Amino acid sequence: MKNVLNTLSPTKRMILDILYEYRGMTFNQLVDKLAFSLGKTAHETYRRNAYKNFQDLTEEKLIVTDAIRFENKNVNFYYLTETGLQVAYEIRDLQPGYIGKGFWGDLGEFSYELQRPPKNNVLHHIMTTDVFLKINTIMDKHWDREITYRDNRYCSASYEIDGKMYRFRPDGEIEIGKKKFLLEVDRGSEYLEALQKKFLGYNNYFEWCEKNNKELPEGLIFITSSDTKYGINRRLITAQQAFLSRMTQWCLNFNMSFGTVDELGGFILSEDNCSEHNKQWLDIISFYAHGKNGVGKVQQLTEGPGKICNTKIYYNFVKTSNDSLRLFVYERYETSGTAAIIRLLETYQYFKSYEKTEFEFVPVLYYSEGQPKTLNFQGLQNETIVKKIFSNTLWLNIKSDARTRWASSNGRTIDVGNPLLQ
Repeated sequence: MKNVLNTLSPTKRMILDILYEYRGMTFNQLVDKLAFSLGKTAHETYRRNAYKNFQDLTEEKLIVTDAIRFENKNVNFYYLTETGLQVAYEIRDLQPGYIGKGFWGDLGEFSYELQRPPKNNVLHHIMTTDVFLKINTIMDKHWDREITYRDNRYCSASYEIDGKMYRFRPDGEIEIGKKKFLLEVDRGSEYLEALQKKFLGYNNYFEWCEKNNKELPEGLIFITSSDTKYGINRRLITAQQAFLSRMTQWCLNFNMSFGTVDELGGFILSEDNCSEHNKQWLDIISFYAHGKNGVGKVQQLTEGPGKICNTKIYYNFVKTSNDSLRLFVYERYETSGTAAIIRLLETYQYFKSYEKTEFEFVPVLYYSEGQPKTLNFQGLQNETIVKKIFSNTLWLNIKSDARTRWASSNGRTIDVGNPLLQ
């Protein structure tokens, strides 16, 4: 392999190394990543030269070029041959048998069958590669942050229940600081029953982890295609119904976020800034809670859901000018998610069970990275009642100035002295 390696130009070595990392890529994915890695602009001339390199490597039997149907047109799809894989190992100077952890580019050796992209699911692999390329772009742009990922070869796990072996295999895993999030990449092709089966597998694996003192991830990022067959909102409803029906016992602490590849960056950065944002919203709420026209001290709930929730739940009761009682409960809600809604419902039901005085429930949802989607209650029991419970929701944009930071449940800006007293 050394002789082959010595004949390759730096650009061709880079091509083999990229295909080793991503396993298989379309022409556009490969040429764009190559240009980015070499600090070039992928203009038309560059793309023609890259294509010539791809042809050369194909003729040298180091990569395979398959013609596939993708987005209603024929495109080239590239991956390593067995010989090309061995050369890629030489480029990385990998020790025989080394597996690696997957995070931070710590990649290892796998059999050729595991390295080669799945032949029966190439379109899903292409979309997953788009997700990984997006994460890599974020990592490069925010190089000083602790953001990394790994694919399903590294984050899959075998487990045993009643003498039978099972395989837990999400599409990937993102690590943001010390928090880990599972990745599911969805082309919109699975029906409700298939998604329920998937999340039943999640439930079974989590039960096994709990029994064996294994750490559970923070949440799940469910990435769907922007041109999914029946529309994004419909897909969100289906995914959330499946998730809530099979993950009931985990929903208080395990969050499912939902979005497209383009929305992934906002989620990652909001999670990376989570500690800073928690301080920001507390400072903002303290401004409205204290002083002559304040609404009173914000407290942490330590009973009921507060006992079993990994996230601190904050609340306060406020008497209005007509002596009615309001319960404000504060939750972080970025773009989309299930756990915040579940925690708010649990908190509402907890106070409803013992508070003798009638109160008006006001969820206050704060966010930092773009306007969240409309709250979705599909999959929850008594959906109509739940909608009524959330009818007084307030939105708080912690990055906006005082005049534009507050919005009502319908998204309209509230420009008043203290929205909590209105």
